[in-house]
Amino acid sequence: REISEKLDVAMSTIFEWLRKYKKSSIDGLKNKKRIGNNRNLTFEEEKEFLRQFEERAEKGQIITAKEIEKAYRELVGHSIGNGQIYYVLKRHGFRKIMPRSRHPKKANEEAIEASKKLNPK
Repeated sequence: REISEKLDVAMSTIFEWLRKYKKSSIDGLKNKKRIGNNRNLTFEEEKEFLRQFEERAEKGQIITAKEIEKAYRELVGHSIGNGQIYYVLKRHGFRKIMPRSRHPKKANEEAIEASKKLNPK
């Protein structure tokens, strides 16, 4: 209890530390490498990978996240998490920019023609 109070940790934590120490000596108390959230490529490798898509975008070609994700999976050689490609794109400052096929409030062609007949010039 005294150790728990001095270190401001729960008694169960102290017992867990003792169990690990008895089992593996001082090595049992060292921090272990955590599983998950490992990157497949370094920042520089990701930057190099994305350069090909930047060049295409600068030429005016449309590139989708699905296309980038497919190439990324081929590069790393295994499947990736659902949002991982979006994290990669965000890390490198990519933004979602899409051309609009038409204005969202544009009237249909019939309404435009009817309007022209109502307002003769």
